[in-house]
Amino acid sequence: MFLPQFPEQAKTNKTRPDPVGEPPHRRTPGAAIIATGSQTGILGSELLPDYSATKGANNAFIKALAQRLIERGIRANVIPPGPVWTPLNPSDDGT
Repeated sequence: MFLPQFPEQAKTNKTRPDPVGEPPHRRTPGAAIIATGSQTGILGSELLPDYSATKGANNAFIKALAQRLIERGIRANVIPPGPVWTPLNPSDDGT
């Protein structure tokens, strides 16, 4: 397999975020769903293709969810922070 770590990365990033609290179909107008994304999910990274793919999937999921829920007055957004070191990032030496 080209990306042997992809299944674990997908499990970690879930490819389908679980919104906190009430499910989206039970939220009231004015509610908001905020998901943590990644700039890598937008830009991609040759060093982290598995991470880029799973975060990109999360971005697309939340964007689609936002389009579906806006008619109910429910917002959904992804906040993509810049680089954050985690133990899952083997290309970073942690400094």
